[in-house]
Amino acid sequence: MSLAGRRVVVAAGPTTEVTELDRVRLATMTNRSTGTLGALIAALLLARGAQVHYLFGRGAAMPTHARILSLAGLVPGADGACDSGEGAEGAPGPAAGAGPVAGAGPAAGAGLAPSAPSPPPPPPAGWRDRLKAVPFGGIEDLIRALADALRPGGAFATLMVVAGSDYRFGRVLQGGRPVTAGKVASNAQDLVVTLVPVRKAIAEVKRLCPQTLLVGAKLEAGLSEEALVARAHDRLLAYGADLFIANTDLALRSLDADHWFVFPDGSWERHRGKVAAARALVEWLQGKAGGESETGRV
Repeated sequence: MSLAGRRVVVAAGPTTEVTELDRVRLATMTNRSTGTLGALIAALLLARGAQVHYLFGRGAAMPTHARILSLAGLVPGADGACDSGEGAEGAPGPAAGAGPVAGAGPAAGAGLAPSAPSPPPPPPAGWRDRLKAVPFGGIEDLIRALADALRPGGAFATLMVVAGSDYRFGRVLQGGRPVTAGKVASNAQDLVVTLVPVRKAIAEVKRLCPQTLLVGAKLEAGLSEEALVARAHDRLLAYGADLFIANTDLALRSLDADHWFVFPDGSWERHRGKVAAARALVEWLQGKAGGESETGRV
């Protein structure tokens, strides 16, 4: 068995919450996310023949973008298919990231293994026909998109590499009272917008599709490696996930940031950069599908 024909849901990019301050003004709140990791994963899954349902937030990268195809080692061919080869505009494609560092726990692993995964196979002709791209806005919009993607027959895997909202807007107050004016005066003082916690989209996945493989993501800032891995493992157990990808705020600014793959038994692997992490995740899924996996980790 392989990933060919397997249905995979990938959610990537930021959620964006919007509220009316008055009948004229809007306020928005979003997370920093480019969706690059999710787009890379989706492109590599398409290269393996998977059916990809790609849910994307505002401004997120797309698996069909030339930059993503170049980073993934895939470039558009004249017939609309893709071939392995050089990057965009004739530049050599990026070298594969260094192989994973594995550990039995948060303190294990030092340095990066020298081996690198092989480039992905080129996607067959008609690969775009296997991509369904669906935009979402806020967290409730994302949950509805997940329900639409998972209910008609489920999915082999659901990859929640998305920057989901923790809060939505609540009440808009002026002087401690709800705003009632059609347009708040431009010199108004003491305008307050409250924030309300929201439900977690990842918590809905197993309810919607209990059999799906679930991959989550956890971004933190200012934590040690041990604390980061431990927090990701806690989230994995809480949501019944099969793998959690942990990273730091460095991933918001660099393609080369480390990504930690955390497994249910508490073991972990560290992958250098988004390209290496995307390739490693697709290899892991390949192993779960019963095909040959270069990493051997199933």
